Amino acid sequence: MKQKSLRSGLLATTTIRGILSGVAGLAIAVAAMPAAAQDAAAAAPAADEPAAEVVITGSIIRRKNLVSNSPLTVITAGDLEARGITTTQDVAQRLPGNNGGTMTNNWSANGNFAAGASAISLRGLTSNSTLVLTDGLRLSYYPLADDATRNFVDLNTIPSAIIDRVEVLGDGASSTYGADAIAGVVNIITKKQFQGFTAKGFVGTSEQGGADQRGISAIWGTGSLAEDGWNFYVSGEYQKDDMLKFSERGYPYNTADQSDTCNAVSCRTNGVQNGIQFDNRFLGVGTTTVATVRPYNAAATAVAGSWRILNQADGCRDLDTVTISQANIDANAAAGAPVGGVPVGTKLCQQDNINKYSVAIPEVDRTSFSARFTKRFSDTLEGYGSLTLYNSKTYNETRPRSARDQATPGAAGTTYSTAAGSADFPGAFGLYLPIYVCPRGTTVACTSTNGTLNPNNPFAASNQVARLSYYFGDIPYFTTTDSKTTRFAAGLQGESMGWDWDLGISGMETSLEYAQHGRLYIQHLIDVVKDGSYNFVNPSQNTQAVRDYLSPTKIQDSKSQTAAIHFSAARPLMELAGGTLQLGVGADIRYEMVDNPSANPDPVGGDPRQRYFTINPFGAKGQRTVAAAFFELDAPLTSNWEVNFSGRYDDYSTGFGAFSPKISSKFKANDKLAFRGTLSKGFRAPAIAETNADPSTGFITLSAPDDFIAAHNNNGYGDPYSVGLTTVSSTTLKPEKSESASAGFVFTPTRNLSFTFDWWKIHKDDIIQGGDYAPALDAYFAGQPIPAGFNVVPGQADPNFPNLLPTPGFIQYGLINLSAQDIAGVDVSASGRFDLGFAKLTSTAEASYIQYFTQTYPSGTKARYDGTLGNNQITSGSGTPKLRGNWQSTLDFGKASVTATAYYTSGYKSIAADNGDDYYGTCEEGHTAATYRNGDVITCNVDAFTYIDLHGEYQLTDNYSVQLDILNAFDAAAPQDPSSTYQITNYNVAFHSPGLVGRYVKLTGKVTF
Repeated sequence: MKQKSLRSGLLATTTIRGILSGVAGLAIAVAAMPAAAQDAAAAAPAADEPAAEVVITGSIIRRKNLVSNSPLTVITAGDLEARGITTTQDVAQRLPGNNGGTMTNNWSANGNFAAGASAISLRGLTSNSTLVLTDGLRLSYYPLADDATRNFVDLNTIPSAIIDRVEVLGDGASSTYGADAIAGVVNIITKKQFQGFTAKGFVGTSEQGGADQRGISAIWGTGSLAEDGWNFYVSGEYQKDDMLKFSERGYPYNTADQSDTCNAVSCRTNGVQNGIQFDNRFLGVGTTTVATVRPYNAAATAVAGSWRILNQADGCRDLDTVTISQANIDANAAAGAPVGGVPVGTKLCQQDNINKYSVAIPEVDRTSFSARFTKRFSDTLEGYGSLTLYNSKTYNETRPRSARDQATPGAAGTTYSTAAGSADFPGAFGLYLPIYVCPRGTTVACTSTNGTLNPNNPFAASNQVARLSYYFGDIPYFTTTDSKTTRFAAGLQGESMGWDWDLGISGMETSLEYAQHGRLYIQHLIDVVKDGSYNFVNPSQNTQAVRDYLSPTKIQDSKSQTAAIHFSAARPLMELAGGTLQLGVGADIRYEMVDNPSANPDPVGGDPRQRYFTINPFGAKGQRTVAAAFFELDAPLTSNWEVNFSGRYDDYSTGFGAFSPKISSKFKANDKLAFRGTLSKGFRAPAIAETNADPSTGFITLSAPDDFIAAHNNNGYGDPYSVGLTTVSSTTLKPEKSESASAGFVFTPTRNLSFTFDWWKIHKDDIIQGGDYAPALDAYFAGQPIPAGFNVVPGQADPNFPNLLPTPGFIQYGLINLSAQDIAGVDVSASGRFDLGFAKLTSTAEASYIQYFTQTYPSGTKARYDGTLGNNQITSGSGTPKLRGNWQSTLDFGKASVTATAYYTSGYKSIAADNGDDYYGTCEEGHTAATYRNGDVITCNVDAFTYIDLHGEYQLTDNYSVQLDILNAFDAAAPQDPSSTYQITNYNVAFHSPGLVGRYVKLTGKVTF
């Protein structure tokens, strides 16, 4: 991989970085400005409030002591409001423990598999190793899997108005919840009751323009559980987020031309179609929305002239015009890349696809309705029922489709390319405009006898075909998603014969319509080229019927379901020296289903032309039931020492079972200091998308061997190139298994101060991935037989050397249990609450640091990912930052309050061990520094990113208040990251989006009765 890391214009204080770098820094910060809480202090009631018995995440036993044996973060609804957060996905994405493999809404704008969704990835172990719950109950999967293999819960299905708090358990929890809780659990606790009426409305906009937001929410409730014995509330929300295009931002995000960024060896590519580098090098003819053609003989085997604009009279229309000069020719010759087919004086059109088409943030509409009724039947019996409806819609657009393309392999491994010769377009150069056109359905060769000269081919009268390079600019390409979720839950809680018991049922369905507009259907492209019905000379004259025929809208309707019955009970058994020995037992059964039909299935008969170009054929269909039994034993052995044992056995209808034990302990050294630790085992069941799915293809960027590049005259072909990794599901996959450990302490030196420190470690075996494709690539480039289990499909040939070996287009292989991962790190927090006289101060600082993250393959090869772009294949190049943290402080003056929240993400190296970089901790390929052309020095690292949000609130009257949020208040810029993928330009969409949006102002009005 030969991508360079670049400097950003980061505008934020560096003191936050030091504060969040470790426990000592946190202690200093709290001493300077005392803080509020993680764990006990955050969840503890005020001194004059009685402590109620509750169940915290990771346990089934009710208790008053909320200091968990595992790292537990509690974020209240008030904390969220003070951060200006309006959606549940914003809550999760800002968590310090959220790392590589996270998926924000902005992924929807850039070609990801799970369009329209958002997912969290605690510890960087990806979305399928973090369990997301609501009120301790599971949710249905998003119908589209992340990377077409990882089933996950979409965070856009949980209304924020009904959130009471968010509990984040940073520890393995399979002994309580079963599969998927390897890295931790995010449990979103909704309001148990609400009285009165509260409504909020807000509008927001960025200082630079774009990404406007507006929204309204309301909640109304009546009845008191304590006085009336019942409560009922309803809630509704609506939020609209406008699209933000890269063209609405400045350099380096708004253009494909990165040639102003250079290092001692070379400059970054221009990237513009038909672009000219600053050193006068011409990059070569590329596809634009103005058709470019080149004449070949009638057999399409020999060149007969130079490239030219198809409609020379119309010129470049809305594009820039470039005229090839002798200086361009000379510069290419000096670089060893002579220009072919573009003589001096040739006029071509330049197109910057990033500036013209690319979207940074999609348009999103969210609507929700919630209702809950809670009834207290007696002092020992209570029941509830709840209903939630959520609708999330997204809209995104990007560049139109190209006439020269290659289809993604389907289930039969078939593919089709218009960039190579075929029965439809015989010859060496693939798609061309023929000499004659004939009516559609003609079954014999089209000649002067049965056809007419092709009006689209300017060389037809000379008995020559026209090789074509073209984007279908008159057919906009855009996608929409419409996700509807319905969730019902009901439960009873009571006491009987000394047992505290809890019975719950839940059901949820997610239905998704994913529509792709402007994709080209292969056979229909062949038809309109051969019958001349599509006007390439003047595309504005095409009828909508012709466009619809060429690109029929592809709608993929999918759904997922889950239903569960859960029962748990706990009771005291006996008195021990330190307190009451308590036993908890439980059982549950659930049903899971995903029905996601292939987006681009193989046609009947196997004709590869009866499919779409570029639509990934991924899909999955399957169902299963899971029955489980579990227990928990909490033993206060002495007044200072507590031990907790828990375990769970899960039995899957698909033919496997797993037992997950856990032991945790807490030792109270004195009233101020308590030590805690855990040991556990967990598992992740193979996802339905991993065991019952159609092939899926994800693309990565590699560089070809030096001798291959030299054979192509060092013209840039193969350096780099994009290759699709096509994986095939397997019904024989075993569960991933994990072993976890944590150890730490909680220190409360005063009533108002609290510190926590927790070291943690996770080992995973039998990781489900594709095998090592490197030997298959080596064999392909060397001309040797491809290893068994792999298939390499050639890609598009080099236009200047079409008879040489092309770069690989796709590597096909199956999913297997193949390797192990080890990850370790530290979580720290500091918190406090103080009355300063003139105001009350609360402050919380927390950070998560990854010490190391390695993957060991069966061969013994070990790859290290922390602090790099790895694991690149899983995170799509978003990488694994070593340190993430935030610090929130609030001054409450009574009627007014002010909150500042600082967010920090450390930098990382532009290397990835799973993408061809074999070394850790160094800059890639010796490029130790780079400069902009203006002389600024750029290191090979992607910089750390710090930004600060400000929130102010003023109580106008008892019923009315206003809030002002200034997000990214100091306008910190997103660090420049040239390793970005999915058409994301120069920034990390997983962690740096606030820096792309820039300073953002949001005004909120709130009314309460």
